Amino acid sequence: METPSRSPESRDRQWVTFRLWPEDRERWRTIADHSEETPDRYTALQHLTPIIRALELEDVRGLKREALRVGIPAEVHELLQERSHATGLKITDILGRAIEQYIREHSTPHNEGD
Repeated sequence: METPSRSPESRDRQWVTFRLWPEDRERWRTIADHSEETPDRYTALQHLTPIIRALELEDVRGLKREALRVGIPAEVHELLQERSHATGLKITDILGRAIEQYIREHSTPHNEGD
């Protein structure tokens, strides 16, 4: 005799609400659509167990943000504010992305490790 599968209502789960960007929300919502062998999101999330165990994650416990006073050129500051108002992103997020791009564009082989 086959063991009946548990109904979705009886599955052991923890309900968590996340606030996601639309692109992330769609990816999370449709995770089961990426495999023909996965019938639903619950099953797809179960498949994350070995992936999560194998992730190399940085331990950030005990780390604190440190202040850095930066003289931002007025033109850059104004543009940061405009982009922040237009997108809802924080100025630090926009500036961080711009700094990462600047470093990628201006790194040379001799100073990449600095």
